[in-house]
Amino acid sequence: MDGIYDLGISRLTQDVDFALYVPEWKDYNTLREKLINSGQFTSTRITHKLIFNKAYEIDIVPFGNIQNEQAAGSHQSDKCGRICRDK
Repeated sequence: MDGIYDLGISRLTQDVDFALYVPEWKDYNTLREKLINSGQFTSTRITHKLIFNKAYEIDIVPFGNIQNEQAAGSHQSDKCGRICRDK
């Protein structure tokens, strides 16, 4: 966008978001555990947020059949009962 419209480059957040189609929570949990077990990702208190190489925040945001009618993910281990957005 910067090269075409000369808008400048800016980032409002410090993380990288990955949206993945996930049919069931067991698939999401399997993926998450494999990433953590690789040794390159560390878990955080937020279910969908991982730290890559002890430096980069990565959000693995699921979508698909696991979403509710409001298009919000719901995970039983989150205190807020849904995939939370950071404030």
